[in-house]
Amino acid sequence: MSPIWPEVAHLAEPLTALTGNTHTDRASLLADLAQVRERGYSIEHEETVPGIAGFGFALRYDTPAIDAISCSVPTARLTADHEARIVTVMREIRLKIETLLAPGAPDWR
Repeated sequence: MSPIWPEVAHLAEPLTALTGNTHTDRASLLADLAQVRERGYSIEHEETVPGIAGFGFALRYDTPAIDAISCSVPTARLTADHEARIVTVMREIRLKIETLLAPGAPDWR
């Protein structure tokens, strides 16, 4: 299977583990990236920092996307309801930012 993300193709395995949840093989990382693409945002559960989960949303006003927003949360406070609320609010924030930066809008960057 050729990777959709050529940036991943050159990575030597095993990938460096930062925590017990870090993807350490290319196949696992590519599977996660495929889920990100399908879902429309990334989820990170203690893959880089123990006790922290993160949600990332690419800002889609440029192609390819070059900017993103994220939210990090202590896993001790992360329930399914809290996660759903974070995702809902982050989607709304992304849309507001993208609307402000739509073609023809003033560029604040």
